[in-house]
Amino acid sequence: MLKSFFIRKSLLFGLVIGFSFLLGAIAVAQMPPQSPSTDLSVPADDSYKVGPDDEITLRVFAEPDLTGAYIVGTNGMMAVPLIGDVFVEGLSLKEIQNKLVTLLKDGYLLDPQITIEIKKYRPFYILGEVKVPGSYSYVSNMSILNAVAVAGGFTYRANKKSVDIKRTRNRSTDVISGEALDSLVLPGDIIIVKERFF
Repeated sequence: MLKSFFIRKSLLFGLVIGFSFLLGAIAVAQMPPQSPSTDLSVPADDSYKVGPDDEITLRVFAEPDLTGAYIVGTNGMMAVPLIGDVFVEGLSLKEIQNKLVTLLKDGYLLDPQITIEIKKYRPFYILGEVKVPGSYSYVSNMSILNAVAVAGGFTYRANKKSVDIKRTRNRSTDVISGEALDSLVLPGDIIIVKERFF
């Protein structure tokens, strides 16, 4: 009798667990699909202005010959089939998109559908009192201290409190002196780590 009771109890428990899993599976199946996560390696801010050495991905609907990756040249131009060299330096992605739509409508495509994004940002440079000065790939949300770490760290002579940055926008270069180490680096920045005075 006791054995029969435990068998019935085990069967009932198994049915309850199985039913719970079934309800869970149905609930998951009815959930709306999740949108893909944003790639955090690329800033979503449209205020970013394109410059030389940025690599741009251009997608033109139903036009595989136009779709592809394009590098902005040192002259600020991007060479696009059909329309030739297009000056894009200093423009946001939205401004470039609008410019390309206008140019392609002018005798080439009736209704060009274009998407554009940064595939690879131009590098930043770090000079002075770091162990391995040079050019490095830009990573989103990188601080000056991160950039120093990428360059092997400070030398023993380095001023570890602040640095200078040369930043070029629209072919005009500004020098920002005494920048804190937690400040963000932008693509194309030249970071200068100076020698300490004592």
